[in-house]
Amino acid sequence: MPRKHRSLALLFVASLSCRRDAQPIDASRPTHPDADRARPDAIATPPATSASPRRCGDWTAISEGITEQACSPGSGLIVVAMAGWRITAASTQRWLEALRAARLDALGATSLFAVEGPRRVDYSDKHPSIDPLRVALEARVARTPDARVLVLAHSSGAHVARTLFYRLFAPTNDAGSIAGRVVYVDLDGDRGIAGDPERSFVARSIGGLRRAVFVAARAGALRGFSMDAMREGSQRLAGRAELFEYDASSAGCRDNTCVHLSLINARPYARGNESYARFEQGPVNTAWLARAEPHLAPSSASP
Repeated sequence: MPRKHRSLALLFVASLSCRRDAQPIDASRPTHPDADRARPDAIATPPATSASPRRCGDWTAISEGITEQACSPGSGLIVVAMAGWRITAASTQRWLEALRAARLDALGATSLFAVEGPRRVDYSDKHPSIDPLRVALEARVARTPDARVLVLAHSSGAHVARTLFYRLFAPTNDAGSIAGRVVYVDLDGDRGIAGDPERSFVARSIGGLRRAVFVAARAGALRGFSMDAMREGSQRLAGRAELFEYDASSAGCRDNTCVHLSLINARPYARGNESYARFEQGPVNTAWLARAEPHLAPSSASP
């Protein structure tokens, strides 16, 4: 073969080799310059795989501002997520769906309740009404022998959670089947309202809880809105509660509002609803969930 033709043939073979060895572009890899920093190891835990694929239905209304999603198969875990002030039902659903994908599916969550944020910051008008949720919870627990209930409350949602506990564990309710099954995670929640036993922790509210985790957040000199309230809560429920201080230094925050929202979104947006509903620039925060998980095992469900 002439030298010129032999050179062209070798060049053609080399080009084929380069194409064969080239790796396809992974479109799923984040391109944000801070993507790796936005995903500390403690934030997102990949869900466990299962022989039976998980299926979740559509969100259905329980009452105004409260919706439920049913999933199967599962292990009897019921999750209630109570959002902060003026967070919409749709944004609360997106938060729960992100938590599902990150960890709740692996824990076997079967019923998920999304409770939109209070219309008033102090929940003084008691909207959304909590009684339909209480009735639904009692019904789900009654038909699930190994039921465990995980209640998550962020910001003003803590007022809604305390009201639920006060009514759920009232002597006039048949709460025997649910008492001792509830694990509560308070995510930088608002301080209780003096003079209203429903919006503050009293003996009746505390009595039915299996465990409580009070989560504060800080990033250098910045901190969430309720650091002192979280410390007080953990002390008030001594023996059945703990304080967890989340380090939000990777969130890129410049103000306390951002630190407050970092318990929902590891790299929050400027607006609350956006931080609940979008997780492109940072993953959903699950760092605090590990503190509750040991108390959610099926063997710990019985009071």
